[in-house]
Amino acid sequence: MKNAVRNGAAPNVVAVVGDADGLRYTGAAGAQGPGMPQAVDGDTVYRIMSMTKMVVTVAALQLMEQGKLNLNAPVADYYPDFAQRKVLTGFDGDRPLLRAPTRQVTVQQLITHTAGLSYSFFNQDLLKWEQVTNYVGILSGETELLQSPLMFDPGDRFEYGLNIDVLAVVISNITGKKLDVHLADAILKPLGMRSTSYHKRDVDESKITPIQARGPDGKWVDTGVDYAQNPALIPGGHGLYSTPNDYLRFLRVLLRGGELDGARILQQKTVDAAFSNQIGALEFPPTISTANPTLTCDFSAGPGL
Repeated sequence: MKNAVRNGAAPNVVAVVGDADGLRYTGAAGAQGPGMPQAVDGDTVYRIMSMTKMVVTVAALQLMEQGKLNLNAPVADYYPDFAQRKVLTGFDGDRPLLRAPTRQVTVQQLITHTAGLSYSFFNQDLLKWEQVTNYVGILSGETELLQSPLMFDPGDRFEYGLNIDVLAVVISNITGKKLDVHLADAILKPLGMRSTSYHKRDVDESKITPIQARGPDGKWVDTGVDYAQNPALIPGGHGLYSTPNDYLRFLRVLLRGGELDGARILQQKTVDAAFSNQIGALEFPPTISTANPTLTCDFSAGPGL
């Protein structure tokens, strides 16, 4: 890690290792940000982006256990507007060509990323759709970000995408709570994840590391990129601030079959099912066509989650 930072491969890096019984290792290298004297450690606050998906998925599985959510039901049963989503088939010039899907999207297809939704940084057709429609973008915090079309018929293949943002609306509609409030009540507080939140005000802002990129001189600079503050839509696919130590508590509860320090958030059989193959013979990971061959993919949700 020290070599990686010294050689400029990363501005900073923190690694934590744990198992069902506890924390086994913590290592770190680099400063918290450009010109900042603080070194990063296990309590540094990061924007954990797609690692948010797993927390939101667990919230959905809790509702399934409570009999409030049927994974085989159409998404439209819980989020009626979603029934209007169509499949993008191509373009007539800059005019998108759309058709009705051959079947309805189910909740399980959202969870397993087989619903037909994608991300434009993986899918060239979706990127063009966003450009010609002036799409608001996934980090906008606007409800319009859910208007993204399907890229294939539900269940036809696996493609990592906007699925868990839609699942977040399903959860909120069932619980009658905003997603941030429900996650805090159902998962974060029971697990003692005190440094994990959708809101800066709930974490130690002095410990937040900025999102950095290389400047013209090759040095790391603060990009100023952040989540939307006070968003109209609390996203399910990203949005949480957290620390390595906090997120390890969440991972340990899964390693322990749904329980940690006396707090049970899932049943063992649910955890076992979540980490079994839920997409059958569909290809995983899929072949992704992109104009950027160096792009790397974060499949933090995995084929089960």
